[in-house]
Amino acid sequence: IRSRIFGRRFRYCGTQAEQKMRLFRRAAGRWQGTVHETVKLYGRTRQLRHAIEHDSTPDLDTYLSKLNRYSSIEAARMCASGQKPVWWKPWLKPAGTFARMYFGKLGMLDGPEGFRFCVLSAWETWITYQKFLEHCRARNQYIEPTAPVHAPPKEEWHEPACVAA
Repeated sequence: IRSRIFGRRFRYCGTQAEQKMRLFRRAAGRWQGTVHETVKLYGRTRQLRHAIEHDSTPDLDTYLSKLNRYSSIEAARMCASGQKPVWWKPWLKPAGTFARMYFGKLGMLDGPEGFRFCVLSAWETWITYQKFLEHCRARNQYIEPTAPVHAPPKEEWHEPACVAA
């Protein structure tokens, strides 16, 4: 699959040359998953000779709409799987997503659009985790730390000094 994102074909960012199952006999396989589904196939496979051109995200409105839908589904899946919130994930996972796509998969070579896509992908990771935290709070699986309670100042008690007579 050759994806077109924001009206342009990216050569890097990890979106190029995806190989996904698209044609199969209904009796020989079935779809699994809710977002970016995969096919569980019974039997052998072959590859098409030509790539499928896929205009997955023509503009920012479409991207944001998908982001909202997919992040909600993924957050619900994370919560249902029993995953527990970890304090560092909302901060480090988006940075890791950006670094993997921009530097690791050479998204920097896709120019300003590649940078924008990598930043938005990192933001999507952050949004997904925020929605996950909301799900956990709703299920009382996560108790948000409260402000520290300050006790009134302790009164100091001094014993009267014994004076030797």
